[in-house]
Amino acid sequence: MTYSFADIFSNDMGRQSGVPYAVSRKRTLSVCVAAAIVAGVSMMSMDDAEAADDTKKKTKTKAHKVSAVTELQAENARLRDQVNQLLAKQAAGGGNQRAAGNLNGLPGAASGAPDAAEPEALAAKEEVDEPKGLGEVVVKGRPRPKLAALKEVTVSSSVGGGDELHTLQANDIGSIVQRAGNVRWNPGNSRTSGLSMRGVGMLSVTDQMDTSVGMVVDGVPYSYGSMNTFDQFDVDTVEVDRGPQGTAGGKNFDNGQISVNSKTASFTNEASASATYGRYNTVIGDGAIGGTAVEGLLAYRAAIHVNKGDGAVGNLYNPGQTWYNRDREAVRLSFLLTPSENFTAKLVMDDQPSSSEMYNGGTFYTQTPGYYANGAVNPLSTDAGTRLGRAWFTKGMPSYSYQNTYLNGAGQQAFDMNNQFPLVSNGRGAVATMDWKLDNYKLTSITAARGYNFQAYNDEGTPFNISQNGGGSIHGFSQLSQEFKIASNIGKLVDYQVGTYLLDRKMNLGGATGFGSDAGAWFASSSQYNDLYYGNASQSSGIPISTQGQTLMQNSLNSVITQQNSYIDNQTAAGFAEAKWHITDPLTVATGIRLSNEDRQNNTQKLLTNEGAGQALNPVSVNGVQLGGFSSDAKTGALTGINSAAQLALANSVAQQYFGESTYQLCTAAITTNCLTSAQMTQVANAKALRQTNIGVLWTQVSGRPYK
Repeated sequence: MTYSFADIFSNDMGRQSGVPYAVSRKRTLSVCVAAAIVAGVSMMSMDDAEAADDTKKKTKTKAHKVSAVTELQAENARLRDQVNQLLAKQAAGGGNQRAAGNLNGLPGAASGAPDAAEPEALAAKEEVDEPKGLGEVVVKGRPRPKLAALKEVTVSSSVGGGDELHTLQANDIGSIVQRAGNVRWNPGNSRTSGLSMRGVGMLSVTDQMDTSVGMVVDGVPYSYGSMNTFDQFDVDTVEVDRGPQGTAGGKNFDNGQISVNSKTASFTNEASASATYGRYNTVIGDGAIGGTAVEGLLAYRAAIHVNKGDGAVGNLYNPGQTWYNRDREAVRLSFLLTPSENFTAKLVMDDQPSSSEMYNGGTFYTQTPGYYANGAVNPLSTDAGTRLGRAWFTKGMPSYSYQNTYLNGAGQQAFDMNNQFPLVSNGRGAVATMDWKLDNYKLTSITAARGYNFQAYNDEGTPFNISQNGGGSIHGFSQLSQEFKIASNIGKLVDYQVGTYLLDRKMNLGGATGFGSDAGAWFASSSQYNDLYYGNASQSSGIPISTQGQTLMQNSLNSVITQQNSYIDNQTAAGFAEAKWHITDPLTVATGIRLSNEDRQNNTQKLLTNEGAGQALNPVSVNGVQLGGFSSDAKTGALTGINSAAQLALANSVAQQYFGESTYQLCTAAITTNCLTSAQMTQVANAKALRQTNIGVLWTQVSGRPYK
């Protein structure tokens, strides 16, 4: 039953103030007043009679009171006859049946007979103005033997209506859960956000773990929390169930779950559309159409959702970018098939095309303290202020400074980044639900498939070319699930449900680190920077001895990309049962059991996927991963060990490329040409060390210990 504040307000405006609705009509009110007077007069008569009998007074006084009582009783009888005649007329004329009756059982009568006739318009108005009750709030998000009224559910639940959420522009899950108690959306980007309930359940640190607060959409549990971040649209109801839910079916979420039920196909022809425009060029549009495709057999519904808008914070480097923008589109198509009264099938398909939203890198930096709490000096050797104070950056972009630009949003509450790109994510899915009714049994099958992708490219927070093409990624996430359950009852004693749930979850999780042409000058230690930028010249002079070292520093990391991948493969098989024992009318005992088998495997690797401009500066190997570099001393740069002919040729190419010498050998008294000085070899050593440090640990694909 639907209701609105407008309906309630308008109904109340037509009532008599302070009078119950059931007696608000003139005739009904008159009858009720008469009945009240009858009762009151009767009570007065009885009290006076008892007082006359109990009080010892003179005979004359007693006789006077008896006479008064006799007169009141006669008046009482006369009024009772009038009320009965009035009620008889109403019954004969089709009047208000609720007021019809006989008052002979009352000890008194009333005065003030109502009008004999009443306009038909008043009777019609009463039918229109009947109070509209809220009715029962039905819970259907959580798999149960049958739909249940909220007050009868044996878990802590909250239910919200989709129309109300649409009116409030509550499209994302963060806005939705604000209408429910003890549940919170912990925002981040579309991969790092998460749900918590009763203060527990922040997003798990690793992608391999399940979330403790889950999302269920149209009966399909999301096995990866990142899929929660898409807008919810064309919603019928939202249900929040607190506590473990596994005995009712689906996936077991330890702390609770949020169930979203979209409006599905029906045989009622309908269409709707809405549009909103707001600040920051925000545009929100929704539309839906549905109805009968084949009379009595096939129905459909199609819905579309658009949510776009600029963010509140801009980018000085790229004015077209804004942070915390919205770029969301989605479409859903559903079908309902009813070939017989005992069988129905629903198919729901949805797609969220790639969206581009700026969330990462939204940090305004502040001054780093120069002292620790105990008074010790903070060396600030790797602080942004130290790095940006290097001549590489001050001469490369004189207008940019640590104090005036890097800190505090450049005084304009804006970012200034060249390699920060939007987070790109998309998702899609389909679910087929089939219900059979066989005698006293209801069989349900839910078959579903979902996919999700994510890509981030992050910047370090400056307009310099330091970080590029680096960030997390999820390629090829997929989940396939099958749920089958049977629900029935044994008389009025117990309602029960039993079933199985199967889930296959696969994910290719990536994490890239990319470097640009300024990365060498940024990540070099103070000693490495001074040697490569200034050579053996005095730093105080500010005049480099040559540019060879600077080129080495630049090429050491330019265009280098390392990629870490994890291949996650999880399977779940579960059996569940739940029964509700109706002991008495007010007492129901719920019992349940769930048995689950988890089989989880994780394979990982980290490789150098792009060697960049300084390939010849590679180490020989890192953690057993062969990179093909030549062997040299980490401090002096002199050749060490046994180098193959290919490695010697590689070393000679370094001497030729950076110093114009044909061979990589140390100049001595005997060798004065086609050789390198010790200072030049030290520069090579520092460039190779800088490269190896930032490449980090590599490994070929290995399998983690399986979890069962």
